[in-house]
Amino acid sequence: MVDETQKSDARELVRLLLALGADDFDGIVARTDFTCCQSCAIAELGGEVPEDERHAYRGYVFCHRQDMRDAVDGGRLSLAYGVFNDAAVTADQAGIGEEVTETIRRHEDDPVPVSLPQARSLLLDLTPRAGNSAVFIGRSGGVVQMRWENGRRLRLETPDEKARHSRGRHVTPDEADDMVTILAREDRGAVDRLGNLETHPWDG
Repeated sequence: MVDETQKSDARELVRLLLALGADDFDGIVARTDFTCCQSCAIAELGGEVPEDERHAYRGYVFCHRQDMRDAVDGGRLSLAYGVFNDAAVTADQAGIGEEVTETIRRHEDDPVPVSLPQARSLLLDLTPRAGNSAVFIGRSGGVVQMRWENGRRLRLETPDEKARHSRGRHVTPDEADDMVTILAREDRGAVDRLGNLETHPWDG
């Protein structure tokens, strides 16, 4: 069975691959960038499970190298999934697909690691429509978050959990780019550098 997911966006593609790689599926073998094509992948999946553990695995999900290339080129990422006929526990193919889909959904809000050029590109691609937002997290946990507001104004803030408030102001795209660059290169938030900051206390 092949399921063509709608993960053509680079951020969503990375998030999906992290979901598949991060979870120890309960009885499902999950592989990414696995062999050259679907025929080879299905033929080699059995070798991914130790002989004395094979009875414990109900099914599989994978994407192969050609799938990965298509996705990177802007297409969809296809996931193949199915059941092992010799499994001790009976499973149905649709059930395997539902479990995989639910696992991916649990990771929808996970941070996605990106390089500085990718982060700057994401910032440029953030459509200036009210409500559109982006959150950038540094290696040590520092945060720069921004949100487009009505009137095509971009508000940038850094949250302070201990003080329970956020500090920031409306910025130009160049100022936002500068804050993201400092966060990536120096691993620190630098909103103080902007000047004329506003403090917004958190409710409750």
